[in-house]
Amino acid sequence: MPGAKTLEADILLNYDRPPPKEDGVITDIGDLGGAEAQDTLNVDGLYLIPTARALDDDGGLNTGAPAHFIVAEDPEGRRVRFRFEGGPARRRQP
Repeated sequence: MPGAKTLEADILLNYDRPPPKEDGVITDIGDLGGAEAQDTLNVDGLYLIPTARALDDDGGLNTGAPAHFIVAEDPEGRRVRFRFEGGPARRRQP
């Protein structure tokens, strides 16, 4: 969320609807370098900003939350690269 403290971490998602890769849910957060993944999305050097839908009542990002993020070039989320709304990433339309 813009203005929040930054954290460098891996995020593991599972899909409630795996074949179309929809309804992604966060299942783990941390150093997951040793975890196996079917797909990966490398956002090194960018900011993954959770939307309000992904945050709990206290503004935290937790396992079990819907995977809804903005990937941006800045921590405020003004220069959006794409959005991830529980499924395949959607590029920002110019």
